[in-house]
Amino acid sequence: MADGRLYVAVANDSWKARHIAVSGKVAVTVPVRRGGIMSLVLPIPPATISFHASATVHAGDDLRDAVLAKLGRLLPPERRATCSIVEIRPAGHFVTYGLGVSLRQMRDTVLARARIPVGR
Repeated sequence: MADGRLYVAVANDSWKARHIAVSGKVAVTVPVRRGGIMSLVLPIPPATISFHASATVHAGDDLRDAVLAKLGRLLPPERRATCSIVEIRPAGHFVTYGLGVSLRQMRDTVLARARIPVGR
């Protein structure tokens, strides 16, 4: 994450990189692991954050952009020639499920779900 954007490295020749380059749109769901002592005893479903976004595909070895250059240290130099960097810009609303509620409340979709405007 940097400047309100999410950056993901994917293979140059992957279906994902080709599709995103053409459409410029993605949908992202991030699972948020719920821990605690109960997770050692019973399986607990993760909470989630989902959102729609616009996306741009950058060459992995093109780190001229200041943000990409800053994040470049996270990408091994030997992978840069064979990967693409997808820049994801959230739009609309974040839809959350199970964040800030108890396990019992997660069973009630009205209580467990929330919509939060992007940029709030």
